[in-house]
Amino acid sequence: SCDGTFGMCEKLNRSQPIGTLDGGFDIKRIVEILRGLTSLWSAKCTQCIAVRVCSMCPMHVWNDGDHPDPKLLENTCRSTKARFVEMLGVYAEVCTRNPNYKRWLEEDLTLQ
Repeated sequence: SCDGTFGMCEKLNRSQPIGTLDGGFDIKRIVEILRGLTSLWSAKCTQCIAVRVCSMCPMHVWNDGDHPDPKLLENTCRSTKARFVEMLGVYAEVCTRNPNYKRWLEEDLTLQ
């Protein structure tokens, strides 16, 4: 920020400082943040069906306090899983309606 405070990212800049320009990085605080996120996510995310399509970000689970909020994680998980189920439904419909879907996927959607 313009006052010399380092934030986690542009979205959590002020609410979760991780150091200052004058003092450098606050390694203790960074470790604390990472441990909090890891404990929250590892219990939940490793077994989730939507883990490969999830765009979870610390911003989604941080409240105004010093730690991630499990309730915010639950809300984000619910919407991510709902989107995943919707994507699966669209994929199934494409496969059902278009017998040449494999060719379409391989030829038309391949990035050159």
